[in-house]
Amino acid sequence: MQKILFFYVCPVLLCLCLCLCLCLCLCGKMQAQVILSDSLRSHPSAILNMDMRPIDNNHHRGVLLPRIPLRNSTDRSAIPSPDDFLLVFSPYKDSMESGLNYWYANHWHRVLSETELYTHISEQNITQTVLSARLMEMEKTLHVTDSRNSNPYKLPLNNVVFDSQNAYNQTKYEYVIPETGTYEIVCDVACFIDRDPKDKRDVSVETFIQVNNKMMINDLISGASTIMTGSVIHITELHKNDIVYGAVGVGNWKESKFRVTSASLTIVKY
Repeated sequence: MQKILFFYVCPVLLCLCLCLCLCLCLCGKMQAQVILSDSLRSHPSAILNMDMRPIDNNHHRGVLLPRIPLRNSTDRSAIPSPDDFLLVFSPYKDSMESGLNYWYANHWHRVLSETELYTHISEQNITQTVLSARLMEMEKTLHVTDSRNSNPYKLPLNNVVFDSQNAYNQTKYEYVIPETGTYEIVCDVACFIDRDPKDKRDVSVETFIQVNNKMMINDLISGASTIMTGSVIHITELHKNDIVYGAVGVGNWKESKFRVTSASLTIVKY
């Protein structure tokens, strides 16, 4: 009997709740919030709040937006008088691709994903930054280079600020070129040199741009300071799947010790 009563009463209560919410929405003069929640809590800044418990620990529910077949960016056949910022989902690929669309300035604007935006920019031949990565914090471990600086130290750029194609490997600290084209690569580095204060000989710091494990270009700066900086910029043609990374080497004609205090790598596609 309780199961039968629950079966009939719950839909009625749900309908009453929906009717109440509809009334609140239609009453423009009422300063009220619409809350569809089993906690009956909402933030004061929200007009509509939907926060329902999941069906179980693994299954949640979302919101289905109105699905309107839009034929083109000015289509008003389904909605004759759309208001600015009206949001709909177009499910069909006719003249427009499916996706979220909002109405503004007399036509529909589709919400683009990051990949779609990158593709669109590439087709327009617009200069764009594809990678910006840097060192999260200064290193605490000293590194050793040989006297000829023949084995540059790969910069551990573990903070990815921007990566439009998800092409940067945060384990190997390498960027894999996503498509053939002309690229500008900028590498900056600052190093702390662990040296005997009595040693007044100049120390050389080389900043490298490496492509496919070979030096593409380097910048050499010498001085007697304990903090040395280097910067290198290079514009070149790169091919798909080429591997690019920044590196640094320190030397004063004998074994040298250093640690990186700051570093960054920026790649721009033309």
